[in-house]
Amino acid sequence: MKVIVSSRPIQACVQAFSNTPKLRLQDLTRGDIQTYVHQTISPHPCMMTLRDSDHAQAAALLDELVERSSGIFLWVVLACRSIVEGLDNLDRWSELKQRIDELPPELESLFQHILSKIESRYQARAIRLLRICHQHARMNAPETLSTLGMALVGDSDVNISQLPVRKSLGRIERREKCVALEGRLRSRCYGLLEIKRLSNQCPPNCHCNIWERTAREGHDPLIDGAVIFMHRTVHDFLSTQGFIDFEQSMSEERDLECHPNVVLSYMSMQLATLNDLSRRWLDRQGMIDIRDALRCSQPVDGMTENDLAMIHSRLRMFVNHSFRSTKPLDECIKSDIARSDRNLGVILAVEFGLIEVVNAYEKWGMSLTRTQFAVQLLYYATTRPFTTHGRFKTLRGHVMEGCLLSKGCDPNEKIGNCGADCTIAKGMTPWKAALKLINEGILSSPEELVRPFLDAGANVEAAIVILETPTGRGDELVARARLKTLEIVKAHQSVLALQDKSRSTDSEPPMPTPRRSPSSSLARPNKRHRSVSFAKRHKKSKSAKTVTS
Repeated sequence: MKVIVSSRPIQACVQAFSNTPKLRLQDLTRGDIQTYVHQTISPHPCMMTLRDSDHAQAAALLDELVERSSGIFLWVVLACRSIVEGLDNLDRWSELKQRIDELPPELESLFQHILSKIESRYQARAIRLLRICHQHARMNAPETLSTLGMALVGDSDVNISQLPVRKSLGRIERREKCVALEGRLRSRCYGLLEIKRLSNQCPPNCHCNIWERTAREGHDPLIDGAVIFMHRTVHDFLSTQGFIDFEQSMSEERDLECHPNVVLSYMSMQLATLNDLSRRWLDRQGMIDIRDALRCSQPVDGMTENDLAMIHSRLRMFVNHSFRSTKPLDECIKSDIARSDRNLGVILAVEFGLIEVVNAYEKWGMSLTRTQFAVQLLYYATTRPFTTHGRFKTLRGHVMEGCLLSKGCDPNEKIGNCGADCTIAKGMTPWKAALKLINEGILSSPEELVRPFLDAGANVEAAIVILETPTGRGDELVARARLKTLEIVKAHQSVLALQDKSRSTDSEPPMPTPRRSPSSSLARPNKRHRSVSFAKRHKKSKSAKTVTS
Protein backbone atom coordinates (compact mmCIF):
# COMPACT_ATOMS: atom_id res chain seq x y z
CA MET A 1 0.00 0.00 0.00
CA LYS A 2 1.27 3.46 -0.91
CA VAL A 3 0.14 6.61 0.88
CA ILE A 4 0.45 10.14 -0.50
CA VAL A 5 0.40 12.94 2.06
CA SER A 6 -0.14 16.53 0.96
CA SER A 7 0.63 19.42 3.29
CA ARG A 8 1.94 22.93 3.50
CA PRO A 9 5.62 23.16 4.55
CA ILE A 10 4.80 23.20 8.27
CA GLN A 11 7.87 22.50 10.38
CA ALA A 12 6.25 19.55 12.17
CA CYS A 13 5.40 17.90 8.84
CA VAL A 14 8.85 18.62 7.43
CA GLN A 15 10.48 16.92 10.42
CA ALA A 16 8.08 13.95 10.44
CA PHE A 17 8.60 13.14 6.76
CA SER A 18 12.25 14.19 6.42
CA ASN A 19 13.41 10.66 5.51
CA THR A 20 10.66 9.90 2.96
CA PRO A 21 10.53 10.68 -0.78
CA LYS A 22 8.88 14.03 -1.42
CA LEU A 23 7.82 16.41 -4.16
CA ARG A 24 7.50 20.20 -4.00
CA LEU A 25 4.59 21.79 -5.81
CA GLN A 26 6.60 24.82 -6.84
CA ASP A 27 9.07 22.54 -8.61
CA LEU A 28 6.32 20.86 -10.63
CA THR A 29 4.46 24.03 -11.65
CA ARG A 30 7.41 26.35 -12.08
CA GLY A 31 7.60 25.93 -15.87
CA ASP A 32 3.86 26.59 -16.36
CA ILE A 33 3.92 29.62 -14.08
CA GLN A 34 6.96 30.98 -15.89
CA THR A 35 5.16 30.62 -19.21
CA TYR A 36 2.07 32.38 -17.85
CA VAL A 37 4.10 35.29 -16.45
CA HIS A 38 5.98 35.85 -19.72
CA GLN A 39 2.82 35.59 -21.88
CA THR A 40 0.87 37.97 -19.63
CA ILE A 41 3.44 40.72 -19.01
CA SER A 42 6.03 40.61 -21.79
CA PRO A 43 3.68 41.60 -24.68
CA HIS A 44 2.52 44.77 -22.87
CA PRO A 45 3.74 47.84 -24.86
CA CYS A 46 5.05 49.58 -21.75
CA MET A 47 6.94 46.45 -20.69
CA MET A 48 8.51 46.16 -24.13
CA THR A 49 9.75 49.75 -23.83
CA LEU A 50 11.18 49.17 -20.35
CA ARG A 51 12.85 45.94 -21.47
CA ASP A 52 14.55 47.72 -24.35
CA SER A 53 16.05 50.20 -21.90
CA ASP A 54 17.11 47.62 -19.27
CA HIS A 55 16.81 43.98 -20.32
CA ALA A 56 18.38 42.58 -17.13
CA GLN A 57 15.98 44.40 -14.84
CA ALA A 58 13.01 43.19 -16.88
CA ALA A 59 14.18 39.60 -16.61
CA ALA A 60 14.76 40.01 -12.85
CA LEU A 61 11.22 41.33 -12.39
CA LEU A 62 9.68 38.35 -14.17
CA ASP A 63 11.86 35.87 -12.26
CA GLU A 64 10.87 37.44 -8.94
CA LEU A 65 7.20 36.92 -9.75
CA VAL A 66 7.85 33.25 -10.47
CA GLU A 67 9.86 32.76 -7.26
CA ARG A 68 7.36 34.51 -4.99
CA SER A 69 4.42 32.52 -6.31
CA SER A 70 5.70 29.39 -4.49
CA GLY A 71 3.85 27.26 -7.02
CA ILE A 72 0.45 28.88 -6.36
CA PHE A 73 -1.16 29.80 -9.67
CA LEU A 74 -3.82 32.00 -8.11
CA TRP A 75 -1.18 34.15 -6.42
CA VAL A 76 0.70 34.73 -9.66
CA VAL A 77 -2.55 35.53 -11.52
CA LEU A 78 -3.40 38.26 -9.02
CA ALA A 79 0.19 39.51 -8.98
CA CYS A 80 0.27 39.76 -12.78
CA ARG A 81 -2.95 41.75 -12.70
CA SER A 82 -1.32 44.24 -10.35
CA ILE A 83 1.76 44.52 -12.59
CA VAL A 84 -0.37 45.00 -15.71
CA GLU A 85 -2.31 47.74 -13.92
CA GLY A 86 1.00 49.43 -13.09
CA LEU A 87 2.14 49.16 -16.71
CA ASP A 88 -1.14 50.74 -17.81
CA ASN A 89 -0.34 53.60 -15.44
CA LEU A 90 3.20 53.88 -16.90
CA ASP A 91 4.87 52.92 -13.59
CA ARG A 92 8.67 52.98 -13.36
CA TRP A 93 10.86 50.04 -12.32
CA SER A 94 10.83 51.09 -8.67
CA GLU A 95 7.06 51.38 -8.63
CA LEU A 96 6.60 47.96 -10.25
CA LYS A 97 8.98 46.48 -7.71
CA GLN A 98 6.99 48.12 -4.91
CA ARG A 99 3.81 46.50 -6.23
CA ILE A 100 5.42 43.09 -5.92
CA ASP A 101 6.69 43.80 -2.41
CA GLU A 102 3.20 44.86 -1.29
CA LEU A 103 1.68 41.48 -2.22
CA PRO A 104 1.46 39.15 0.84
CA PRO A 105 2.61 35.55 0.30
CA GLU A 106 -0.53 33.99 1.91
CA LEU A 107 -3.80 33.96 -0.05
CA GLU A 108 -5.97 35.22 2.81
CA SER A 109 -3.68 38.18 3.39
CA LEU A 110 -3.54 38.69 -0.36
CA PHE A 111 -7.34 38.91 -0.61
CA GLN A 112 -7.41 41.43 2.23
CA HIS A 113 -4.75 43.42 0.44
CA ILE A 114 -6.84 43.39 -2.77
CA LEU A 115 -9.92 44.67 -0.94
CA SER A 116 -7.91 47.43 0.66
CA LYS A 117 -6.66 48.49 -2.80
CA ILE A 118 -10.22 49.02 -4.08
CA GLU A 119 -11.15 52.68 -4.19
CA SER A 120 -12.91 53.73 -1.03
CA ARG A 121 -15.98 54.88 -2.94
CA TYR A 122 -16.43 51.33 -4.31
CA GLN A 123 -15.52 49.25 -1.25
CA ALA A 124 -19.01 49.10 0.28
CA ARG A 125 -20.56 48.11 -3.06
CA ALA A 126 -17.85 45.49 -3.64
CA ILE A 127 -18.58 43.91 -0.26
CA ARG A 128 -22.30 43.75 -1.06
CA LEU A 129 -21.65 42.05 -4.40
CA LEU A 130 -19.29 39.54 -2.79
CA ARG A 131 -21.79 38.81 -0.01
CA ILE A 132 -24.60 38.20 -2.53
CA CYS A 133 -22.49 35.72 -4.49
CA HIS A 134 -21.30 34.07 -1.28
CA GLN A 135 -24.87 33.60 0.01
CA HIS A 136 -26.01 32.19 -3.33
CA ALA A 137 -23.18 29.62 -3.20
CA ARG A 138 -24.03 28.70 0.40
CA MET A 139 -27.64 27.94 -0.54
CA ASN A 140 -26.51 25.21 -2.97
CA ALA A 141 -28.97 26.50 -5.53
CA PRO A 142 -29.23 24.30 -8.64
CA GLU A 143 -29.14 27.31 -10.94
CA THR A 144 -26.13 29.57 -11.42
CA LEU A 145 -26.16 33.23 -10.40
CA SER A 146 -27.54 34.99 -13.45
CA THR A 147 -25.44 37.70 -15.06
CA LEU A 148 -28.57 39.52 -16.19
CA GLY A 149 -30.06 39.32 -12.70
CA MET A 150 -26.95 40.82 -11.13
CA ALA A 151 -26.97 43.51 -13.81
CA LEU A 152 -30.54 44.45 -12.89
CA VAL A 153 -29.80 44.90 -9.19
CA GLY A 154 -26.40 46.39 -9.99
CA ASP A 155 -28.10 49.28 -11.79
CA SER A 156 -29.33 50.51 -8.44
CA ASP A 157 -26.07 49.71 -6.61
CA VAL A 158 -27.90 46.84 -4.89
CA ASN A 159 -30.37 49.29 -3.38
CA ILE A 160 -33.57 47.28 -3.77
CA SER A 161 -35.80 50.20 -2.84
CA GLN A 162 -34.96 51.67 -6.26
CA LEU A 163 -35.86 48.52 -8.22
CA PRO A 164 -39.06 48.70 -10.28
CA VAL A 165 -41.69 46.06 -9.62
CA ARG A 166 -42.12 45.24 -13.27
CA LYS A 167 -40.14 46.27 -16.31
CA SER A 168 -39.67 44.87 -19.80
CA LEU A 169 -36.23 44.91 -21.45
CA GLY A 170 -35.33 44.21 -25.05
CA ARG A 171 -32.38 42.14 -26.19
CA ILE A 172 -30.11 45.15 -26.84
CA GLU A 173 -30.83 46.68 -23.43
CA ARG A 174 -30.11 43.38 -21.73
CA ARG A 175 -26.74 43.04 -23.38
CA GLU A 176 -25.80 46.63 -22.55
CA LYS A 177 -26.55 46.02 -18.88
CA CYS A 178 -24.47 42.83 -18.84
CA VAL A 179 -21.51 44.56 -20.51
CA ALA A 180 -21.73 47.34 -17.91
CA LEU A 181 -21.84 44.77 -15.11
CA GLU A 182 -18.70 43.08 -16.40
CA GLY A 183 -16.84 46.40 -16.26
CA ARG A 184 -18.16 47.17 -12.76
CA LEU A 185 -17.01 43.80 -11.44
CA ARG A 186 -13.49 44.57 -12.65
CA SER A 187 -13.41 47.99 -11.01
CA ARG A 188 -15.45 47.27 -7.86
CA CYS A 189 -14.23 43.76 -7.05
CA TYR A 190 -10.76 43.88 -8.56
CA GLY A 191 -11.26 40.60 -10.39
CA LEU A 192 -12.49 38.54 -7.41
CA LEU A 193 -15.78 38.13 -9.29
CA GLU A 194 -15.96 37.24 -12.96
CA ILE A 195 -18.56 36.50 -15.63
CA LYS A 196 -18.45 33.06 -17.18
CA ARG A 197 -20.08 32.62 -20.57
CA LEU A 198 -21.78 29.28 -20.15
CA SER A 199 -22.63 28.07 -23.65
CA ASN A 200 -22.97 29.13 -27.25
CA GLN A 201 -26.16 27.06 -27.52
CA CYS A 202 -29.48 28.32 -26.25
CA PRO A 203 -30.38 26.52 -22.97
CA PRO A 204 -34.01 25.80 -21.94
CA ASN A 205 -33.88 28.60 -19.33
CA CYS A 206 -32.70 31.27 -21.74
CA HIS A 207 -32.84 34.99 -20.83
CA CYS A 208 -31.51 36.46 -24.06
CA ASN A 209 -35.05 37.13 -25.31
CA ILE A 210 -35.61 34.52 -28.00
CA TRP A 211 -38.74 36.35 -29.20
CA GLU A 212 -36.62 39.24 -30.50
CA ARG A 213 -33.68 37.14 -31.66
CA THR A 214 -33.18 36.52 -35.35
CA ALA A 215 -31.53 33.48 -36.88
CA ARG A 216 -28.44 35.58 -37.69
CA GLU A 217 -28.02 36.81 -34.12
CA GLY A 218 -28.15 33.42 -32.42
CA HIS A 219 -27.75 32.83 -28.71
CA ASP A 220 -25.98 35.42 -26.54
CA PRO A 221 -23.78 33.63 -23.95
CA LEU A 222 -23.06 36.88 -22.10
CA ILE A 223 -26.72 37.54 -21.23
CA ASP A 224 -27.11 33.93 -20.10
CA GLY A 225 -23.73 33.90 -18.36
CA ALA A 226 -23.04 33.33 -14.68
CA VAL A 227 -21.32 35.46 -12.07
CA ILE A 228 -18.68 33.30 -10.37
CA PHE A 229 -15.71 33.63 -8.03
CA MET A 230 -12.35 33.76 -9.75
CA HIS A 231 -11.34 30.78 -7.56
CA ARG A 232 -12.99 28.67 -4.87
CA THR A 233 -10.54 30.06 -2.29
CA VAL A 234 -12.27 33.45 -2.62
CA HIS A 235 -15.49 31.82 -1.39
CA ASP A 236 -13.59 30.30 1.54
CA PHE A 237 -12.01 33.67 2.34
CA LEU A 238 -15.43 35.31 2.67
CA SER A 239 -16.16 33.01 5.64
CA THR A 240 -13.00 33.98 7.55
CA GLN A 241 -12.88 36.35 10.47
CA GLY A 242 -10.54 38.61 8.51
CA PHE A 243 -13.18 39.41 5.93
CA ILE A 244 -15.89 39.76 8.58
CA ASP A 245 -13.77 42.33 10.43
CA PHE A 246 -13.10 44.18 7.18
CA GLU A 247 -16.82 44.17 6.37
CA GLN A 248 -17.75 45.57 9.77
CA SER A 249 -15.24 48.37 9.34
CA MET A 250 -17.20 49.60 6.33
CA SER A 251 -19.73 51.95 7.92
CA GLU A 252 -20.72 53.82 4.75
CA GLU A 253 -24.27 53.44 3.49
CA ARG A 254 -25.14 50.80 6.08
CA ASP A 255 -28.72 52.02 6.04
CA LEU A 256 -29.11 50.75 2.47
CA GLU A 257 -27.99 47.24 3.31
CA CYS A 258 -30.24 44.25 3.82
CA HIS A 259 -29.77 40.53 3.96
CA PRO A 260 -28.38 39.04 0.71
CA ASN A 261 -31.40 36.74 0.49
CA VAL A 262 -33.62 39.79 0.03
CA VAL A 263 -31.55 40.93 -2.95
CA LEU A 264 -31.47 37.42 -4.46
CA SER A 265 -35.24 37.12 -4.10
CA TYR A 266 -35.84 40.52 -5.70
CA MET A 267 -33.40 39.60 -8.47
CA SER A 268 -35.35 36.46 -9.40
CA MET A 269 -38.66 38.33 -9.39
CA GLN A 270 -37.15 40.91 -11.75
CA LEU A 271 -36.02 38.17 -14.13
CA ALA A 272 -39.43 36.47 -14.06
CA THR A 273 -41.20 39.36 -15.81
CA LEU A 274 -38.69 40.35 -18.47
CA ASN A 275 -39.73 38.33 -21.50
CA ASP A 276 -43.23 39.46 -22.32
CA LEU A 277 -45.51 41.56 -20.14
CA SER A 278 -48.53 40.92 -22.36
CA ARG A 279 -48.75 37.22 -21.47
CA ARG A 280 -51.60 35.94 -19.33
CA TRP A 281 -49.18 33.93 -17.22
CA LEU A 282 -45.47 33.33 -16.84
CA ASP A 283 -43.58 31.07 -19.22
CA ARG A 284 -41.48 28.15 -18.03
CA GLN A 285 -38.40 30.29 -17.41
CA GLY A 286 -40.52 32.77 -15.46
CA MET A 287 -41.75 29.91 -13.29
CA ILE A 288 -38.16 28.81 -12.60
CA ASP A 289 -37.26 32.39 -11.64
CA ILE A 290 -40.16 32.77 -9.23
CA ARG A 291 -39.28 29.39 -7.70
CA ASP A 292 -35.77 30.74 -7.08
CA ALA A 293 -37.26 33.87 -5.53
CA LEU A 294 -39.27 31.73 -3.12
CA ARG A 295 -36.22 29.62 -2.28
CA CYS A 296 -34.35 32.80 -1.32
CA SER A 297 -37.29 34.00 0.79
CA GLN A 298 -36.88 31.29 3.43
CA PRO A 299 -35.89 32.52 6.89
CA VAL A 300 -32.19 31.92 7.57
CA ASP A 301 -29.72 33.01 10.22
CA GLY A 302 -29.13 36.74 10.14
CA MET A 303 -32.49 37.66 8.62
CA THR A 304 -34.78 40.00 10.50
CA GLU A 305 -38.53 40.46 10.50
CA ASN A 306 -37.97 43.54 8.37
CA ASP A 307 -36.10 41.47 5.76
CA LEU A 308 -38.96 38.97 5.56
CA ALA A 309 -41.51 41.76 5.36
CA MET A 310 -39.63 43.31 2.43
CA ILE A 311 -39.60 39.98 0.55
CA HIS A 312 -43.26 39.21 1.20
CA SER A 313 -44.35 42.73 0.30
CA ARG A 314 -42.57 42.57 -3.05
CA LEU A 315 -43.89 39.05 -3.60
CA ARG A 316 -47.47 40.26 -3.16
CA MET A 317 -46.88 43.11 -5.61
CA PHE A 318 -45.38 40.63 -8.06
CA VAL A 319 -48.35 38.24 -7.75
CA ASN A 320 -50.86 41.04 -8.23
CA HIS A 321 -49.11 42.14 -11.44
CA SER A 322 -47.87 38.92 -12.99
CA PHE A 323 -49.18 35.76 -11.39
CA ARG A 324 -52.54 34.81 -12.83
CA SER A 325 -54.22 31.46 -12.56
CA THR A 326 -55.99 29.82 -15.49
CA LYS A 327 -59.14 29.63 -13.34
CA PRO A 328 -60.75 32.15 -10.97
CA LEU A 329 -59.56 31.70 -7.40
CA ASP A 330 -62.01 30.51 -4.77
CA GLU A 331 -63.06 32.98 -2.08
CA CYS A 332 -61.47 30.77 0.61
CA ILE A 333 -58.14 30.88 -1.20
CA LYS A 334 -58.41 34.65 -1.61
CA SER A 335 -59.01 34.99 2.12
CA ASP A 336 -55.91 32.90 2.85
CA ILE A 337 -53.59 35.07 0.76
CA ALA A 338 -55.24 38.26 1.99
CA ARG A 339 -54.77 37.32 5.63
CA SER A 340 -51.02 38.01 5.61
CA ASP A 341 -48.12 38.38 3.18
CA ARG A 342 -46.35 35.50 4.89
CA ASN A 343 -49.30 33.20 4.15
CA LEU A 344 -48.86 33.93 0.46
CA GLY A 345 -45.17 33.02 0.61
CA VAL A 346 -45.86 29.70 2.34
CA ILE A 347 -48.70 28.77 -0.03
CA LEU A 348 -46.56 29.42 -3.11
CA ALA A 349 -43.65 27.50 -1.58
CA VAL A 350 -46.01 24.55 -1.03
CA GLU A 351 -47.25 24.67 -4.63
CA PHE A 352 -43.69 24.84 -5.98
CA GLY A 353 -42.63 21.87 -3.84
CA LEU A 354 -39.98 23.77 -1.84
CA ILE A 355 -39.78 21.57 1.25
CA GLU A 356 -36.75 23.38 2.67
CA VAL A 357 -38.65 26.69 2.59
CA VAL A 358 -41.70 25.21 4.32
CA ASN A 359 -39.48 23.64 6.99
CA ALA A 360 -37.72 26.97 7.50
CA TYR A 361 -41.02 28.77 8.07
CA GLU A 362 -42.07 26.08 10.53
CA LYS A 363 -38.81 26.51 12.48
CA TRP A 364 -39.35 30.26 12.37
CA GLY A 365 -42.51 29.67 14.42
CA MET A 366 -45.23 29.65 11.77
CA SER A 367 -47.99 27.08 12.20
CA LEU A 368 -48.75 24.91 9.17
CA THR A 369 -52.05 23.63 10.55
CA ARG A 370 -55.62 24.37 9.47
CA THR A 371 -56.00 27.07 12.13
CA GLN A 372 -53.62 29.29 10.18
CA PHE A 373 -55.36 28.80 6.83
CA ALA A 374 -58.96 28.65 5.66
CA VAL A 375 -57.93 25.86 3.26
CA GLN A 376 -55.31 23.46 4.54
CA LEU A 377 -51.93 23.41 2.85
CA LEU A 378 -52.34 19.79 1.70
CA TYR A 379 -55.12 20.93 -0.62
CA TYR A 380 -52.84 23.62 -2.11
CA ALA A 381 -50.08 21.07 -2.62
CA THR A 382 -52.46 18.69 -4.43
CA THR A 383 -54.51 21.04 -6.61
CA ARG A 384 -52.04 23.97 -7.02
CA PRO A 385 -54.57 26.71 -7.80
CA PHE A 386 -51.83 29.30 -8.49
CA THR A 387 -49.54 27.17 -10.63
CA THR A 388 -51.99 25.22 -12.80
CA HIS A 389 -50.05 26.00 -15.97
CA GLY A 390 -49.59 23.14 -18.40
CA ARG A 391 -45.84 23.45 -18.82
CA PHE A 392 -45.14 24.00 -15.15
CA LYS A 393 -46.34 20.61 -13.92
CA THR A 394 -43.14 19.02 -15.23
CA LEU A 395 -41.03 21.07 -12.81
CA ARG A 396 -41.89 19.04 -9.71
CA GLY A 397 -43.45 15.80 -8.51
CA HIS A 398 -45.49 15.13 -5.42
CA VAL A 399 -42.91 15.18 -2.65
CA MET A 400 -44.63 18.09 -0.94
CA GLU A 401 -47.79 16.07 -0.33
CA GLY A 402 -45.73 13.38 1.40
CA CYS A 403 -43.96 16.03 3.49
CA LEU A 404 -47.22 17.61 4.71
CA LEU A 405 -48.78 14.21 5.41
CA SER A 406 -45.76 13.32 7.55
CA LYS A 407 -46.29 16.57 9.49
CA GLY A 408 -49.79 15.44 10.46
CA CYS A 409 -52.05 16.93 7.77
CA ASP A 410 -55.30 14.97 7.52
CA PRO A 411 -56.08 13.68 3.99
CA ASN A 412 -59.76 13.21 4.94
CA GLU A 413 -60.37 16.69 6.37
CA LYS A 414 -63.30 18.40 4.69
CA ILE A 415 -62.56 21.70 2.96
CA GLY A 416 -65.76 22.96 1.38
CA ASN A 417 -67.23 24.42 4.56
CA CYS A 418 -65.28 27.64 5.01
CA GLY A 419 -67.95 30.20 4.08
CA ALA A 420 -71.04 30.96 2.07
CA ASP A 421 -69.02 32.12 -0.96
CA CYS A 422 -66.91 28.98 -1.07
CA THR A 423 -67.12 27.30 -4.48
CA ILE A 424 -65.14 24.20 -3.50
CA ALA A 425 -67.44 21.17 -3.62
CA LYS A 426 -69.10 20.40 -0.32
CA GLY A 427 -67.39 17.54 1.46
CA MET A 428 -64.24 17.90 -0.65
CA THR A 429 -61.05 16.61 0.96
CA PRO A 430 -57.42 16.62 -0.22
CA TRP A 431 -57.76 12.89 -0.88
CA LYS A 432 -60.86 13.35 -3.03
CA ALA A 433 -59.14 16.22 -4.83
CA ALA A 434 -56.25 13.91 -5.69
CA LEU A 435 -58.64 11.27 -7.04
CA LYS A 436 -60.39 13.97 -9.07
CA LEU A 437 -57.08 14.85 -10.74
CA ILE A 438 -56.71 11.19 -11.73
CA ASN A 439 -60.25 11.06 -13.13
CA GLU A 440 -59.60 14.20 -15.17
CA GLY A 441 -56.43 12.76 -16.69
CA ILE A 442 -54.10 15.33 -15.11
CA LEU A 443 -52.09 12.61 -13.37
CA SER A 444 -51.02 9.82 -15.71
CA SER A 445 -48.70 8.15 -13.15
CA PRO A 446 -50.62 8.28 -9.86
CA GLU A 447 -48.48 5.91 -7.77
CA GLU A 448 -46.24 8.67 -6.41
CA LEU A 449 -49.26 10.60 -5.12
CA VAL A 450 -51.62 7.79 -4.07
CA ARG A 451 -49.34 5.74 -1.82
CA PRO A 452 -48.44 8.55 0.66
CA PHE A 453 -52.14 9.37 1.04
CA LEU A 454 -53.03 5.73 1.76
CA ASP A 455 -50.18 5.39 4.25
CA ALA A 456 -51.51 8.48 6.05
CA GLY A 457 -54.99 6.93 6.46
CA ALA A 458 -56.87 8.13 3.38
CA ASN A 459 -60.45 6.84 3.10
CA VAL A 460 -60.22 3.61 1.09
CA GLU A 461 -63.99 3.06 0.69
CA ALA A 462 -64.51 6.56 -0.70
CA ALA A 463 -61.70 6.00 -3.20
CA ILE A 464 -63.20 2.73 -4.46
CA VAL A 465 -66.58 4.40 -4.98
CA ILE A 466 -65.03 7.30 -6.91
CA LEU A 467 -62.79 5.11 -9.07
CA GLU A 468 -65.51 2.56 -9.90
CA THR A 469 -67.98 5.27 -10.93
CA PRO A 470 -67.89 5.78 -14.75
CA THR A 471 -66.58 9.19 -15.80
CA GLY A 472 -67.72 9.16 -19.42
CA ARG A 473 -64.19 9.84 -20.66
CA GLY A 474 -62.97 7.54 -23.42
CA ASP A 475 -59.29 8.36 -23.01
CA GLU A 476 -57.24 5.17 -22.77
CA LEU A 477 -54.53 6.80 -20.63
CA VAL A 478 -57.13 8.02 -18.12
CA ALA A 479 -58.72 4.57 -17.96
CA ARG A 480 -55.33 2.99 -17.40
CA ALA A 481 -54.45 5.45 -14.63
CA ARG A 482 -57.84 4.86 -12.92
CA LEU A 483 -57.40 1.09 -13.12
CA LYS A 484 -53.88 1.29 -11.73
CA THR A 485 -55.04 3.50 -8.87
CA LEU A 486 -57.93 1.15 -8.10
CA GLU A 487 -55.51 -1.80 -7.92
CA ILE A 488 -53.30 0.12 -5.48
CA VAL A 489 -56.28 1.08 -3.31
CA LYS A 490 -57.72 -2.46 -3.19
CA ALA A 491 -54.31 -3.96 -2.42
CA HIS A 492 -53.99 -1.48 0.44
CA GLN A 493 -57.50 -2.42 1.59
CA SER A 494 -56.49 -6.10 1.69
CA VAL A 495 -53.44 -5.27 3.77
CA LEU A 496 -55.60 -3.30 6.20
CA ALA A 497 -58.05 -6.21 6.48
CA LEU A 498 -55.25 -8.65 7.29
CA GLN A 499 -53.86 -6.26 9.89
CA ASP A 500 -57.32 -5.89 11.50
CA LYS A 501 -57.78 -9.66 11.57
CA SER A 502 -54.37 -10.17 13.13
CA ARG A 503 -55.10 -7.56 15.78
CA SER A 504 -58.49 -9.09 16.62
CA THR A 505 -56.95 -12.55 16.95
CA ASP A 506 -54.25 -11.26 19.24
CA SER A 507 -56.80 -9.44 21.38
CA GLU A 508 -59.10 -12.54 22.04
CA PRO A 509 -58.60 -14.05 25.55
CA PRO A 510 -57.48 -17.72 25.63
CA MET A 511 -60.12 -20.41 26.49
CA PRO A 512 -59.90 -21.64 30.12
CA THR A 513 -58.63 -25.23 30.51
CA PRO A 514 -60.68 -27.37 33.02
CA ARG A 515 -58.75 -28.86 35.89
CA ARG A 516 -58.78 -32.66 36.06
CA SER A 517 -58.54 -34.47 39.40
CA PRO A 518 -57.45 -38.14 39.74
CA SER A 519 -60.99 -39.09 40.94
CA SER A 520 -62.65 -37.49 37.97
CA SER A 521 -64.06 -39.58 35.15
CA LEU A 522 -62.01 -37.40 32.76
CA ALA A 523 -58.81 -38.35 34.48
CA ARG A 524 -56.25 -39.83 32.10
CA PRO A 525 -55.74 -43.62 32.67
CA ASN A 526 -52.33 -44.83 33.66
CA LYS A 527 -50.21 -47.21 31.59
CA ARG A 528 -51.78 -50.34 33.00
CA HIS A 529 -55.34 -49.20 32.31
CA ARG A 530 -54.40 -48.18 28.74
CA SER A 531 -52.85 -51.60 28.00
CA VAL A 532 -55.88 -53.51 29.41
CA SER A 533 -58.35 -51.40 27.41
CA PHE A 534 -56.33 -51.94 24.24
CA ALA A 535 -56.28 -55.72 24.82
CA LYS A 536 -60.08 -55.84 25.28
CA ARG A 537 -60.72 -53.81 22.11
CA HIS A 538 -58.32 -56.01 20.14
CA LYS A 539 -60.09 -59.20 21.38
CA LYS A 540 -63.53 -57.85 20.42
CA SER A 541 -62.45 -56.88 16.93
CA LYS A 542 -60.88 -60.36 16.42
CA SER A 543 -64.06 -62.15 17.44
CA ALA A 544 -66.09 -59.87 15.16
CA LYS A 545 -63.94 -60.83 12.22
CA THR A 546 -64.38 -64.55 13.03
CA VAL A 547 -68.19 -64.20 13.06
CA THR A 548 -68.15 -62.33 9.78
CA SER A 549 -66.04 -64.92 8.07
